Formats: sequence, C-alpha cells, structure tokens
Amino acid sequence: PEIDYDPEAVAAVCRARDEDGQQFTIIAIAEGATPQGGDRIVQDTVEGSPDPVRLGGISSVLKEQLEPHVESEIRTTVLGHMQRGGTPTAFDRNLATAFGARAARLAREGRGGRMVALQGGAFTDVPLDAVAGKTRTVPPDDALVEAAQAVGTSFGTAETAPTRASSSS
Repeated sequence: PEIDYDPEAVAAVCRARDEDGQQFTIIAIAEGATPQGGDRIVQDTVEGSPDPVRLGGISSVLKEQLEPHVESEIRTTVLGHMQRGGTPTAFDRNLATAFGARAARLAREGRGGRMVALQGGAFTDVPLDAVAGKTRTVPPDDALVEAAQAVGTSFGTAETAPTRASSSS
C-alpha cells in the first residue's frame, strides 16, 4: 500500500535484523509510496494519455536514503509486469473467463461504457466514468495491512515497525 514511509524507521528495521543475525532483508516498495513529507517520484509523463503520470524510481530513492544508515549492501530490482504477475493459476483463468463472459453479456445487451467489477465476492458492472482517471489505493487500516503487520511486516513507519521478537521470524 502507498503508506508514507519514514526512511529512518526502515533503516531501524534493517539494523535490527542485522543485529539478530538475519543475513538479508527484502524490502518491497510501491511506486506510489512517498517518504513522509516528500513527493511521489514521477518517471515520465505521457501527453494525451487519460492517466499521463508514470511513477518510477522510488526504489533508487529509498536506496540512497538507507545507504548512510545501514551497513549491509543494498541492491534494487524493479520487477516488470510479467515478473509481478507470474504464471496464471486455474483460479486466475476461471476468474478471467467469468469477467470476459460478463463483459460479453454487457456488449450483447448494448450496455457500453461499463466495466465489470468484483465487489463483495459478486460480479457487477459499474459506469466507466465512476472509475476512469481515479486511483484506488489500499487504505492503511485495511484488513490485509493489519494481517501483514500482525506477522511482523513493517510498512516503513515507526507505528508499523515490528518488535525485536517479531523481526527475526
């Protein structure tokens, strides 16, 4: 999720893991994340696009912020679309088929300008103007964020830093 992070809180988690004998720390950061009080990192702007802003480069910014505070080597890897997606599972294929079938039905019924959505476990459709040009982010109080925190995941803030005992698990 795009939770503003505190570089010092991230560095503190890295140092704590080093002190606990962990040989590495994996940090995943959303391109939309920003350092507390900072701005989003814009890689490119595509003129004429309905969504012209292309984010990119936050991993390099975080690396530069951490290097003075962490003794471990820091490397960055930017995952492309294919690497993030992985091989589709049977569930993925069935879900895609269900979305496609619903979209085909909308087209047959002459109901253009709508998007198929999955809300509350049920398929529905919504007007495109209700979603076009809008960014949907994961709220910091989302159940999945809370679950990740419960198992020791840090989101780069002092409030989400794992305790010493949970940082080694």
